Amino acid sequence: MEFFQTEGSGKQLLEPGIYEANIVDINDITDRVRAWAQLAVEITFKTKESDLELKSTIFINFERDDNGSLDAKKNTWSIQFNNLLRALDYNGGFSRSGNFITEAGDKSSDIVYELVQKMITIQEDCPFVISIYRDKKGYLAVDKRIFKKHERELLEKYVANKAKKAVDSGSKPAGIPTL
Repeated sequence: MEFFQTEGSGKQLLEPGIYEANIVDINDITDRVRAWAQLAVEITFKTKESDLELKSTIFINFERDDNGSLDAKKNTWSIQFNNLLRALDYNGGFSRSGNFITEAGDKSSDIVYELVQKMITIQEDCPFVISIYRDKKGYLAVDKRIFKKHERELLEKYVANKAKKAVDSGSKPAGIPTL
């Protein structure tokens, strides 16, 4: 007797580690998190090894200094966001005043549109490498640092450094993939 299986149930399940991946979608989910983020960009990944879609979200709050400019010391989201722009080879970004500047040098309020337009020009299969880990609840999660496939070594160093910091601080490095 053949038993019912959900579609895709024969696919390989992912374990924490480093994987080659595609970005399959980028969405603005700000409306869902408006109470605690001024902007939220959700990136959906799919790895070579699995059809499972994994999501990572960059939450953005514009912390400003006394002059009204973005405060470089308080806007840690900019590291994550600029890393995404770099991985996509996108030559625009946020100005010190908090405006998003396109590759053409124009202001844009539709950041996700700009990123999706760049994403769809990428022809290579799985051009990115991502680190997948288990969060504190045991769910699979994607680290917010995204690298180009040829930068795998940089991601490995980043993950190793993150694990070392966790061990040195006395915390359990759960969720950090073992290389």
